[in-house]
Amino acid sequence: MNNKFSIHYILVWNQIKQSPALLLLLSPIAIISIVIWKNIGYLITLFQITGLAQKVFLFIGKYLLPIFLVWGLIELIGMIISCKDEEKIRLAFSLDKGEKGPILRKKTRHKKSRSIIREWESPIPIQEWRKHRDLIEHHMNIKLVDDFHLGERRQGYEDTHIISMCSKRRKKPSKNGVIFDDEF
Repeated sequence: MNNKFSIHYILVWNQIKQSPALLLLLSPIAIISIVIWKNIGYLITLFQITGLAQKVFLFIGKYLLPIFLVWGLIELIGMIISCKDEEKIRLAFSLDKGEKGPILRKKTRHKKSRSIIREWESPIPIQEWRKHRDLIEHHMNIKLVDDFHLGERRQGYEDTHIISMCSKRRKKPSKNGVIFDDEF
């Protein structure tokens, strides 16, 4: 299966295109990086770092730390966006924790039609998705608008399928539904 980070990286950048307000989450990283850059000399003298260790410390503080902070933030945002959908799909397919399941690759909301298009990278063939359609609708609390669509596979990943689905939220049950259950 593919690297989950690279797939979440695609997901996060697509979400940023839809709502640029997510870029505000990068501002703490920029502030931390600027503070480190401005105070790196103070830290070097405080810890009495000299020679090669000073050059390594400067390189880590100025370049590697900001890169790792951005990388971690992207992974965090990707996991937050995808974890609910991925877990519900795992339930629909009855996958165990050790089994490889679908990874949410793209999630696009259309305001006019009130629909959501999700694109998955999955080791599960499209025929299985079609068999489990009712379970997917049930676990995700959605109504699929259209059939599942098979996308192109990424080069070098012949064991995965790109599957997209268009859905709408299910309407809430009516207030006149079952108030109590005698068999409970």
